[in-house]
Amino acid sequence: MPNLDHDSLGEGMDDRICFLQHQLSQHPYIGWGEMPFTYNDRIETSLETLPKKYHSAAISLFASVVYLPKIWLDEIWRGVALELMLLNNSRKMDFKNALILAVDDPGILTNFTRVAKIPGREDSDNNPNFGTTSKLIDALLYLTLSNNDSELLNSVKVAVNKKWWVLLADNVISGSSAKNEIEKLHKIIGLLYQSQIICSEPRIVLCTQVVTQHALKVLDIFANLPVIYGLKFDDTYRINSKDCLFYKRQSTLSQVRELCEWFGDSLFLNYSQKVFQDRLNLHRKKGGQLNYAYGWRVHDSDTG
Repeated sequence: MPNLDHDSLGEGMDDRICFLQHQLSQHPYIGWGEMPFTYNDRIETSLETLPKKYHSAAISLFASVVYLPKIWLDEIWRGVALELMLLNNSRKMDFKNALILAVDDPGILTNFTRVAKIPGREDSDNNPNFGTTSKLIDALLYLTLSNNDSELLNSVKVAVNKKWWVLLADNVISGSSAKNEIEKLHKIIGLLYQSQIICSEPRIVLCTQVVTQHALKVLDIFANLPVIYGLKFDDTYRINSKDCLFYKRQSTLSQVRELCEWFGDSLFLNYSQKVFQDRLNLHRKKGGQLNYAYGWRVHDSDTG
């Protein structure tokens, strides 16, 4: 571990980092290529890029990582699928009575159906496989411009005439992305119902592996929205919350917040790559902090 004055931290960082190192050591590609061999290696490499005054705060942040191994996340998806069956009063979950869409990444849908052993994903008669809300919207927009694509029209009718519309997300942290997606689905349902493409309004269900208390509050605007999740993190896990309980000392929390703000002001606000700037602008539109100082990432053993 880097040579720091741990007594000044007083947070038991060594024990936390040893625990994380044990979890990360199970990564199947540890040490391959340029990937660091240990968590300590990662910390030391990162500290080289930071001003020395922030080293203690950075150590505190690294020690506070919540690491979710893939085996846990897979088990969560199986539990989510079971709760979906109970909600639907069904002995199995499949694509015959549910339109299953993912937030942004169709890979989430593939992983969910594979891990939870949900049949029918490749059955085009029951599942036209639009994959995401965006792809469904693209198909609907195309149909408004062209009335000659009968095959696409039939696929859309098959997809949307389901009792359940299930929205999948690997994590719902701020709640903003999920809120936007659900609003889109409600608008789509309203337009389809008015156009008599659907005879009754389906029920939307949000399913996620990880959710936060903050996100659930954001989603409270939707009456009777079922949210099925595996893990919930309350505000004691939020660095920028007054209820944060990550650290024993308030001074440690203050140093960590100062580091986060410096990182946002010095790096994120000056990062010129268009892809990142687009992401930053989207973050702001959804109500996120201007300098992107606080954020989350669900970390599993496949992503390293």
